[in-house]
Parts: sequence; structure tokens; C-alpha cells
Amino acid sequence: MARRVALPDIHAFRRLAMTPVPLRPSIHDPALAAVARLTDRTELARQLEALPWLEGADGSRAVVRLRWKPGTNLRIGAVVPTAAGPAAVLLAAFGPEARGKAEGLAARAVRRGVPVSLDGDTVAVPAQLDPHLRRLVPSGGVPLSYNPARRWVGRDGAWAVKAHAAAPPPGVTALLTAPSAELAEHLPPAQHDHSGRLVRTAWTSGSPPQPADLPAVRAALTTLHRCPPPPGLPVLDAASALRAGGRSARAVAAALPEQGPRALALLAVLEEHAHRWPAPTALLHGDFSPDQVVVRDGGAVLLDLDRAALGPPGWDWAQWTVAQIANGGLVTAAPRHPEPLLLLAAALQRAVEPLRRLRPGWTRLVADVLNSAESAATELRSQG
Repeated sequence: MARRVALPDIHAFRRLAMTPVPLRPSIHDPALAAVARLTDRTELARQLEALPWLEGADGSRAVVRLRWKPGTNLRIGAVVPTAAGPAAVLLAAFGPEARGKAEGLAARAVRRGVPVSLDGDTVAVPAQLDPHLRRLVPSGGVPLSYNPARRWVGRDGAWAVKAHAAAPPPGVTALLTAPSAELAEHLPPAQHDHSGRLVRTAWTSGSPPQPADLPAVRAALTTLHRCPPPPGLPVLDAASALRAGGRSARAVAAALPEQGPRALALLAVLEEHAHRWPAPTALLHGDFSPDQVVVRDGGAVLLDLDRAALGPPGWDWAQWTVAQIANGGLVTAAPRHPEPLLLLAAALQRAVEPLRRLRPGWTRLVADVLNSAESAATELRSQG
């Protein structure tokens, strides 16, 4: 169990929840000046469009993921539409004590004949030069998303390709490449290289789920939940939920100081009730949302099981609900109201997601997710 932190009661922040949140365009980091520029979507778009090797780039439509260590470094992975198709770019900025890393990355690009842009403490290179994904990104692949130092996702012919900085747990690899016959009806065929870091799944065409598709989605998820879990899966227990919620709450507090006390108070509520965490009895998707489902031929196909785990089955539906709030609104409701403890944990975990994806209006979306966490906390306390 994590150490208990003395924090004010959640009700002390109810008025804060109703206060309009200023829609600040970027993050303020006094020790790392480039953060404000690179996390402002307008300024980021200009910087992407100015890269000389991206002809016809449209930075305003870039799909973005960021990793930020306050005062130390910022890494942004962007998939940018260009005249020649999508291009994945790594932009990195480093604090004074690590400024040589920008120069080192630029020098490595020059040695390999790769395009590079170096501007003071900020460097931009193609994603193939990400040192954590070295030699894993396929040269002919079309990028779809890129999480710097973590994962590159794209399409290579008939395959969807994922290049991982670290191999998924053995149980996840087994689930993807050798599912049961029943579950295989809801998963695309997959294969992996000897290291487990490069995973290919058959490209699956279809439509995103709509409210009328919820029975098919529920059937696919029920099939997953009742399958025997392979050995070597992570376990989603109270301790892991607290760790994930804590990381997210601290990131929110760093980016939005006005929301920090609220996020940390919600974390204290989760800690207070962690002893009521349901037993981990089911095989979970682990990161379930409408983005992870494709509907075709009347059935649902589940995608991106990289966070598959053993845990309480209600977790997937809590994630389904909160993921849509973090994305701008609830489109397809869960078949039943998620358990408040799981909803609180899922909301805390995803509270930082709008920031990490630099979604338009991310400040408001973070507040919306915290609102859902607060509602869950209120319901949880009403249960005694």
C-alpha cells in the first residue's frame, strides 16, 4: 500500500470544480524555455511546417504525443500530414545540464545521412532516429502514431506494425499471437520477431463503434473476459492502480498548478478506499476505448491489447467511459454504470491524457476528467 498523504477533504475542492478553467495554450516550465513554445499547438504547427524535409506539411493536423520531465527534457512525437504522406518526427528539448544530448542526436543524424534541424536546445529528426526504437521502425512503413521513447505504430502493406522500445510482457505476446479459437474471432492475426519488440497484426478494416454497435462490442469484450489468462500477464490490483493514478495526478499538478490540489485530493480518496478493490479475476483489455475497436460484418474486433492484464472486469468499462470524456465527450455509454472505485481510478489514470496528446482545449478536458473522478469519489463515499 502506498504511503498515506494528509490532504484536505475532496469536498473542499467542489467550488474549484465549478470554476471556469482558463484555456492556457501551453505548459509553463521556467527551467526549460522551449516547453512553452513546443506545447502551444499553433507554435508547434509552425515549427513542424518549417522543417525543410517535410514538403507540404500541415502541422495543425499533426497527431501528437509528448513526454515531459519538468525542468529536464521534453520529447514530442508527431505524425504530420505532408505532400508525400504522413511523416513521423521526434522533437526534443533539453535543459542546460543535458543540452549535449540535443547535439548528440543531431550528430547521429548527420552520420546516418538523416535530415536534422538543430535550434539551440531543440532538435528535430525523423522518428527512425529515436534511440529507443533504433532499427525497429520499418523504412517503408506509413506512420499512424508515435510515442517518443516508447512506441511507433504504422502500416506496412497488409500489416499494422508496432515497434516497442521494450518488449510487451510474455503473457501479452502470447495473447496476441496464440489466442484461443473463441477469442481469435475477435482479434486480428499477429506475429512477432524474436525479441518481441516488433509486433505485426493483420490490417483490419471496419468502422468505429456507434451506440447501435454496443451489443457487438459487449460480446467481444465478454469473450475476452471469460478466456483463461495466459501466464506472464501483469496484474491490475489496487497497488498498481495507485501507482498509475499517482503518476498522472503529479503530472497534472505540474502542468496545471490550479488543478493540482484537486487531483491529489482525489488520489487520497482512491488510497482511502483501495482496500475495496475487486479481486483480479478476468482477462482484461486494459486500455479499452472506442478507438480500440473496429466493427465489421456485424461483429467487433479488439485492437491494441498491449496493456492486457489480469484484473476486475469492470475496469474495461470504466476505461471505456473515461477515455471518451478525455477525448471530448461521451458518445457510446457503457452497458451499465461502472463501479465508482474503478471509475475513480480510471479517471485519475487518464486525467493527464489530454495533455500528453495535446488535444485542442486540453486544459478543459483535464478538468472534465477530474469532474468525472470527483463524481465517482462522491458516489464511493456515499456507499460508506
